[in-house]
Amino acid sequence: MKRLIASSSIAGAATIMAACALSAAPAFAHSALAASSTTTQLPSATTLSLSWPFASYGDEQAEDLSVTVGGAGSTPTGTVTITAGLTTVCTVSLTDGAGSCALTATELDPAAVNLVASYSGDATFAPSAAAQVLYVSAPTTIKLSLSPAAVTVFAPAQSEQLTVTVAAPGGFTPGGTVLVEPNNITSTGACGQINLAPSGVPGTAIGTCTVTVYEDGFGVKPYFYAQYAGDPYGGFGGSSVNTVLTVLKDPTTTTLRLSAPKIVYGHEQSERATVTLAPKYPAELYLDDVTVWAGSKALCVINVSTASTVAQHTASCLLPASALAAGKPALTASFAGDSWLGSSSSASARVTVTKAAAKVAFKWAASTVVYGHEKSEKFSVTVSPQYAGALSGTVTIETGRTVLCRITLKNGKRTGTCSPSAKALRAGRYTITAVFSGNGDYSGATYRKSYLTVKR
Repeated sequence: MKRLIASSSIAGAATIMAACALSAAPAFAHSALAASSTTTQLPSATTLSLSWPFASYGDEQAEDLSVTVGGAGSTPTGTVTITAGLTTVCTVSLTDGAGSCALTATELDPAAVNLVASYSGDATFAPSAAAQVLYVSAPTTIKLSLSPAAVTVFAPAQSEQLTVTVAAPGGFTPGGTVLVEPNNITSTGACGQINLAPSGVPGTAIGTCTVTVYEDGFGVKPYFYAQYAGDPYGGFGGSSVNTVLTVLKDPTTTTLRLSAPKIVYGHEQSERATVTLAPKYPAELYLDDVTVWAGSKALCVINVSTASTVAQHTASCLLPASALAAGKPALTASFAGDSWLGSSSSASARVTVTKAAAKVAFKWAASTVVYGHEKSEKFSVTVSPQYAGALSGTVTIETGRTVLCRITLKNGKRTGTCSPSAKALRAGRYTITAVFSGNGDYSGATYRKSYLTVKR
């Protein structure tokens, strides 16, 4: 009777009358009333656990959400609903007071997401709830572009514009700053931190800065390092990239000048070839060679190394003897380049190479022979070039229009012998001539002062 009164909020005579009537009631009526009163639920305790407090956007399915609900005396039953704001993430049916569920890909936006696990309660245990924060971050990709994309070694310092682009999936636009650092190159006005701004393309942010760079030619590839630290608490993962700045060699110009427009075959050493190597941006040279060519044949190699930073470098060589065939060959000079300087070739320079003269010396064994025994006669010839060189060609021994014999010179051989055939000449006195035919490099030559008598 005391408890019922205390839980009532009604006062006055009606209450007293009801109490008196209840007191006069039979015992069984009192028991029925007690059974119909409200049963108090026991408190429950819900916990929510994350397999990892960070998840990547698009890969949320790797995250497991575990719930447990405890209470005094027995095990709670029923369900636990996990929500993110007004969105239901999943519902867990309890088994022995516990259960779990997994997220689905792209289910949550990149952000610090407050997950709430709400236990609905059952006949014995009252509802309860728990919360955890899951940091969902979108993976990012970063790109660093350079304009211009190349720098020329030794060239004056040039302005370089750096553009960073950071992209994230799902149309979510990254924010924050990008750290940019130059490496292996002299620079001023370093960017440091570049602020990102929406690019106008969903999911993409962009930022730019300008630096001044100079390539000093130490041979190490220059590059720029860009790092986006991201913010997993704000929804974006970090990324970084190295972008190499192409180094172009210093352009060069090679010129060739010849000392004489005309030379004689075998005496090419009278020709001096002078070359000039000029880099676009004057710099020190080390053991750099320029080659003088006649077609694909190398005539000489000229070293134009110098220890001074001058606008051009000049040196010369004498052409080797017998290096050029008679004619009007085109000569060029070429520089193959080195680690810093680019290759270059000169324009053609033509020289006239005239044929060298030759001199024929002639001897014979006897000035008189007997008719029919002309074979006993031996003609000997020696052909000498005007200058050094290997002779080739034919020497014809003749009298008038009659050829007595021929001597072939080859492989640099300058002398030879031959004899006339029997009965080659009738009895009489003949003028014998030795005629050198000449070749592409030597003019022909004739010896005319020999006489031969044939007797019967």
